[in-house]
Amino acid sequence: MSFFSSFLGRKDVDAVAEKKIEDVYETTPRLVAPVGLPVDPTPGPTGNEQLIIDSILEHKDELLKDLPQEPNDSSPRFDAHAWLDEHRILLYVRANKGNIEQARTRLRNTLEWHCTYRPHAITPSSMQTEGATGKQYVNGFDKSGRPLIYMYSHKQNTKDAKDHLR
Repeated sequence: MSFFSSFLGRKDVDAVAEKKIEDVYETTPRLVAPVGLPVDPTPGPTGNEQLIIDSILEHKDELLKDLPQEPNDSSPRFDAHAWLDEHRILLYVRANKGNIEQARTRLRNTLEWHCTYRPHAITPSSMQTEGATGKQYVNGFDKSGRPLIYMYSHKQNTKDAKDHLR
């Protein structure tokens, strides 16, 4: 290391080159969530948010009316009544900064999307092509305990755009 490099905080090039990748990055898969994570990190609704949630729940039937029909196959069905709970509505109310009309519109759009794209009906066999190249893998968890999914987009192999969106 030269005299001036030490003043600039630069490390010795030979010392850095000798390190292995395992010394620099954590390469061991973490497939178990850490213990003691919060179950629900979302704080409860404020008074105004609760009024908006109650208003949306009063008109829940309007949101669920005339949803697209799912095909009659053996795959799991989307339960819109169970999905549209108070906690989920709170997330949409907060995302739209308390605007009740925007929250309703986005909830309705999401319900239609669930009925159309059917993410609840994804099976391992239907995603076999997606997983063949190893473009996605799970390693670790965020601070709330949700799994982190990493994706190498250069390993793209999907032919059908709908399968890629699923």
